[in-house]
Parts: sequence; structure tokens; C-alpha cells
Amino acid sequence: MTILLDCGLRPEECHRLKWENIRDGAVEIFKGKRKASRRRVPASARALAVLAMRKATTVSEWVFPSATKSGHIESSTLKKQHRAALAASGVSPFVIYDLRHTCLTRWAEDNGPVHSHEAGGAR
Repeated sequence: MTILLDCGLRPEECHRLKWENIRDGAVEIFKGKRKASRRRVPASARALAVLAMRKATTVSEWVFPSATKSGHIESSTLKKQHRAALAASGVSPFVIYDLRHTCLTRWAEDNGPVHSHEAGGAR
């Protein structure tokens, strides 16, 4: 959730992250919904700390490995975990994709209007 909230990634982009996507303090998206989806997004110190913790505990090429056919976490798994976390925490339900909207809203508050395909240059 930290990566989604701080980097403004689409959930499916986050699921497919490989360590090669993490470079020089940023997340590089090589493939996406559209040509404009390819971008470099600065990572916050908080996101980089989460990534460093994950890197220290895995040998997988995937940032979020899972025992799935693809080898990485899938949307259905994340939805189940999200639902369980909401129930356990008592946080009001929200859609995971809303974290992207929250990130872009925060960037706009700091830097003026931002278009999602320009997020990499917004910070």
C-alpha cells in the first residue's frame, strides 16, 4: 500500500514490479495501459525503505513474489488481503485504486495540477 500511495502506481503496475524497475531512487514503469504509461516516478524515502526491506528478504526477480502462475502477487490475492486488513483495522472500506488518486491529489497540492501520465515529472 505504501508503494501505491507514495508512487501513484496503478495496482497492476505495482504487482508486476521487478527489481530492475527500481533504479536510482525511482520506480520505472516499462510497460502499461498506454504508451504514456511508460514513465519514471520518484520514490519517497518511505517507499524506498519498504523496498529495501523487501529486497533484503527475497531472492525473487519480483518485488512482490507469490506462488501464482505469474510468479508475482495478483489482484485477487491483494483484494483478499485488503479486505482482511480493513476488517482487522476498522478502517472504512476504500478501493485500492483510490491510493493512486490520493497520491496524485497530494502531488497536485504540492506542485499544481498533475496529469497522471506526467506524474514522474510532478515532484
